[in-house]
Amino acid sequence: MKCNEKIKHLRERKNLTQQELAEMVGLKTASAINKIEMGLRELKQSSLLAFANALDVTPAELLDDTELLPVTEKVYSIPAFESVSAGFGTLANESVVDYVAMPFRSASEAAETLFIRVKGDSMSPKIETGDLIQVRQQTSVDSGDIAVVLYEGEWYVKKVFYDEKSVRLHSLNPYYPDINIDEKHLQFLNVKGKVKRIIKSA
Repeated sequence: MKCNEKIKHLRERKNLTQQELAEMVGLKTASAINKIEMGLRELKQSSLLAFANALDVTPAELLDDTELLPVTEKVYSIPAFESVSAGFGTLANESVVDYVAMPFRSASEAAETLFIRVKGDSMSPKIETGDLIQVRQQTSVDSGDIAVVLYEGEWYVKKVFYDEKSVRLHSLNPYYPDINIDEKHLQFLNVKGKVKRIIKSA
């Protein structure tokens, strides 16, 4: 049974209308639930936990039969922050806007992961305002990776390229110029994490 079929079956078993389920999971209309149940709209990863809670099942039980988690993995609720600075700031817990259900092999791997709600269009069209990015906290990335970095007090989500003695922070949007960091200023650059996944807002 596919995920959309499970949602319909579980909703009907609980005698919930599509409108009632929509309100329980934070959607505005019954038509959104109808589209999900018909397979016309994909269930967002960020909504998986809300649907599971509303239908009294685990997130893993809502996944397609072909996507059942290995026994070595467990689903964790990962915080999603309102901005990059909030996610890595000292008041991080006060800036959590949502939780995303994700499978991990260990609690330590889950603890190293967070989600950020992106603001701005410098990485458009790959990453746009409102998208969620999954970030693994780490202090270095390979050349060509998309990373969260702190440079001279400013937070950025950029593609990082290493040259012989410098670093280039590249925006996918051609209207934003690259930030070139020479050898003298590398001390002001701190890699905070690698972008592992992008969840589109729509």
